[in-house]
Amino acid sequence: MYHRKSSGFSIELNSRKHLNHINLSKEAHEVVFIEGDLGSLKDVSLFEEKVLVVKGHYGTLRVELTPGDLSFLNKGNEVNCP
Repeated sequence: MYHRKSSGFSIELNSRKHLNHINLSKEAHEVVFIEGDLGSLKDVSLFEEKVLVVKGHYGTLRVELTPGDLSFLNKGNEVNCP
């Protein structure tokens, strides 16, 4: 079983018109939802062996992952999230 403490992420869009939906609340316990359009895929890479970078024509999604995380998930395992 694999336990990952935390993973950071960022979303960068070239324009607000590519942001389809965002739901934020003042309450800390409520869900935050962000939806947009990265456009057609340009590149997928691993930056400094810890950040998965997905680049599209309209923006970039970055997710902090280690090679160990990717290897574990690539084997079809599930991450146990507390």
